[in-house]
Amino acid sequence: MIVKFVPDYAVGDLNGDGKLNSRDVLILMKLAVEDEPEITPVCDINGDGKLNARDVVALMRIILAGA
Repeated sequence: MIVKFVPDYAVGDLNGDGKLNSRDVLILMKLAVEDEPEITPVCDINGDGKLNARDVVALMRIILAGA
């Protein structure tokens, strides 16, 4: 999977459309189950240097809080 990253990014906006939504969650879920995912500031939602289910949960909480 290729994710485009730009210098001005929003944490969690994995598809770069300027919105945080279920599409970003799906991309993050796919990345989190890869054997050796590339960890970037865009996908490391909780900032712990790891990419896992905790990032998915954190992104879902952010999205639900904004709903």
